[in-house]
Amino acid sequence: MNLRFLDFVEPTALVVDRPAREKLTADKLRQEWHSTNNTRPARPQYSLSYQKSIVLAQRRWEAFCQEMGQQPKNTIGPDAFRYLSYFRWVRDDKTMFSIGLDRLDDATIRQLQMFTGGRTHEFVCSSSVSKKIVSEYYDEDDFHQSGRPTISGNIQKCPICGGDKDRTDPALRVLCWEDISMWILKDPEDKGGRDRVAMTVMLRFQKGSERYAKPTKFIFVEEDLPYICPVSHIIAKAIAEGAIEDKDLQRAEQFFQTRLDKKGVQVCWKREFLHRPVFRQTVYKDGRFTKSDDPLSRTQYDKATKNLGQAAGFAADLRSYDIRRGLLGAVNDSSNPAIRRQIARHNDDKTFDRYYINTGVNVVTQDVFFGRSNKSPYLAIFNHLGLQIDEKASDFVTDEMMSLVPSSADVQELESKAATDGTNKAIRMKLNNARKRDRRRKEALLRKAYFRAENAEELNRQVNGNIIPREPPRPIVFKSPERRRIANILGDLDDEISEEAIVQRKIAAINAWVDYAWKVELNEKRVNPLTNPSTPREVPTQLGQTTQDNRIESTPGLIGDFVDRSEGAPVLASPIILDTTEKNLASITAPQANPGKHRLIVPLGSVPQPARKKPKVTPQCLFCEKQFTRMMNFRRHVEKHLSKLPSKICCPLSACGGETFDSHTLFKVHVSQKHNLFLQADHMYGGLRQRYK
Repeated sequence: MNLRFLDFVEPTALVVDRPAREKLTADKLRQEWHSTNNTRPARPQYSLSYQKSIVLAQRRWEAFCQEMGQQPKNTIGPDAFRYLSYFRWVRDDKTMFSIGLDRLDDATIRQLQMFTGGRTHEFVCSSSVSKKIVSEYYDEDDFHQSGRPTISGNIQKCPICGGDKDRTDPALRVLCWEDISMWILKDPEDKGGRDRVAMTVMLRFQKGSERYAKPTKFIFVEEDLPYICPVSHIIAKAIAEGAIEDKDLQRAEQFFQTRLDKKGVQVCWKREFLHRPVFRQTVYKDGRFTKSDDPLSRTQYDKATKNLGQAAGFAADLRSYDIRRGLLGAVNDSSNPAIRRQIARHNDDKTFDRYYINTGVNVVTQDVFFGRSNKSPYLAIFNHLGLQIDEKASDFVTDEMMSLVPSSADVQELESKAATDGTNKAIRMKLNNARKRDRRRKEALLRKAYFRAENAEELNRQVNGNIIPREPPRPIVFKSPERRRIANILGDLDDEISEEAIVQRKIAAINAWVDYAWKVELNEKRVNPLTNPSTPREVPTQLGQTTQDNRIESTPGLIGDFVDRSEGAPVLASPIILDTTEKNLASITAPQANPGKHRLIVPLGSVPQPARKKPKVTPQCLFCEKQFTRMMNFRRHVEKHLSKLPSKICCPLSACGGETFDSHTLFKVHVSQKHNLFLQADHMYGGLRQRYK
């Protein structure tokens, strides 16, 4: 930037802030309640969840006392949603998941959340009761108690499989496969067209479902573009995980080649999948990644949401509730309040008016006053996220930039305490947490300053007449061929094509997702797409099939071979091979700096060359591909992996062809001999090398 960056950092950020005032403790809060309420003897509570709610209520009260008022809230509109869905598959080289199925799960959750308006806890599991929160509970704070159980103890029968339907477990109070019904319907418009794939999703556990349940069914239909089609995402996920019961429906082509003579047929799930969460955590087990029965946690999803917003270049932090507010705002514009209340699962209109519409006015008052149309494009520009987007903003904040902003008063105070009493473990832990909070604060300040500086620089250029055409986006070239194929398919945004081409593109996208589902994601952060990267060490790009026996590997789609048609795609040149022998170096002479002056020309071979430094070895984990700069940290990290694996282990590198070893010691010997990586406790197995041969 031509302008000074510090001019755009908020002035208050460059001054050490004052220490935060003392928070309202539980004892003081109880005294306030005593003075304003008719006190009565406290009733003991033994429910951990109730103790957690009391503590969280106290924290909310403290926050309310410190800062009264209502802040404006962001909203995701159709344009921002399309951009995020496109970015996740086509241009996202900054975030990383364990396997491709995790990225498919993340995209599918956002599709369902966008078109249902569901809260996050309806798709992923919220955090359980923390012991640290319960330790803050004080029995005398409990003044109100109904004494009635919130959930009935009777276990109902499942109408689908006939077994027990116990959804009281928090791990099952999320979206399960039994809540999704997929159908192949005969031409719904009855115009002689093709059959369509549709599905319904039942959301059962809305906010307050323990007191009054409001199950709501949502209908999903096909979209022409695969990257915004939730039906295509669910089909790909079901095929990849082997959840479909019918063995004839294991390929994407089979869903789109039917010619029904009745209204519709249902695609049934396997019995063991019915009461299983749709979105589950990925674990490393028996030498490969697989899906566990535990649902995805809310912490993981919220972290992925924040990282997606930063990688995409949004000026504001992206939150999951922004998606819900976007759908409810669109429904409020096109439907009556009764339909909007049903979708939002609200009892009245007060909640929507106060917390969802918030500070935004959904009309341009000038247009209304002068009798113009109230459907103005300015509404979407100013009421939705996306006015400021720059992908380069995520790479701007560095450690050098962090040093420009002083640390907070809490960090400085804890650093002074740690300097005097460095052996106190509690102080060091508080200091570590305070530095993390301070780093997040600095990142937010610097990102805000970056957008302000970019805005001022662009305004300066326009005022001075220095109009520069907009730079094309940097080309993205992924390492994995499956990931490149997905980017090429979903990067085709042409919607003015024939119906047959739309179907073929959808089939190719589903097959590409299935092929990529069980591939290990590669780290794309340090790849320079404008140069030809060196050949990386052989890594396990495919760790085996899924745990289901009937999963069939899908073949490339029927559209044909996709080429990279993105603008400015790099052309990688062939590497140049130099002859570095001593004979060749001796024949090379140095060029003359100035022909008018005499200069002695000496062959390079006769000049003593300085000893070359040995290249620094950066070991890479055999299991998760994490790179280390210190060998000691690398060995400790691998030992953590080995401690979670059984004694019989197979080598995760594909070059070994799945070679199995009866003990960890023999595996370490194999790694030291074949891969030249010495793991922890080398002396313990040094004598076994000859016997192993």
